[in-house]
Amino acid sequence: MLEIENAYQRLADKIVAGQREMDEADHLSVTDYYCLWNLRQRARTKLQTFPQLAGYEPHRVITKKDTQEKLEKLGILYWDENKEIPNHILTGANLQMELLAERERMAGTRWGIFEATPDQGEFLVSDRLSLHTAVPLSPQICLVAKHRNRFVDFSFVGRYNGLAVENSENYYFGRDMKNCPVLLHATLRDELTRAGLLNWDLKYRR
Repeated sequence: MLEIENAYQRLADKIVAGQREMDEADHLSVTDYYCLWNLRQRARTKLQTFPQLAGYEPHRVITKKDTQEKLEKLGILYWDENKEIPNHILTGANLQMELLAERERMAGTRWGIFEATPDQGEFLVSDRLSLHTAVPLSPQICLVAKHRNRFVDFSFVGRYNGLAVENSENYYFGRDMKNCPVLLHATLRDELTRAGLLNWDLKYRR
């Protein structure tokens, strides 16, 4: 997982520095990071407890915390002083398997670089990305699946930020909230109604 984070960070640094072309490895690094973000959020939400190996009696247990940390860093399973594999390690192993499945599901996904034009607002970051296939990279740049590179204006930034707000599980954040326009679905619906483009009675909206 650390390799995924490092690969994405290297790509992010290049894009912020001006790179606008991505190769196969770059697209894959974004996909991996997107999947990892969502799987981690799901794991935090579910707080699943994984069963131990039924009937197995470990021949050796690891009680020293520093040894446990070293084994965990190397990706090696161990039994602790309770003769159990710590649940957070089982959670990590399960997440790795889910990551492989998600990578296969999204195989071949290409990501476009969406860049907000000057003075057109900044992107918010949500704790959950699963309901929209986009990854905010910086206040002005967002990576969007199945699109080509493009510049976007205030309306797109506002719609994206609306999704970030409405889909967030626990939090969302931005560099400067005053510069992050938010166009929620309800707001968009009301504006279209006032313009006569949507048949919706504002008196009955919730």
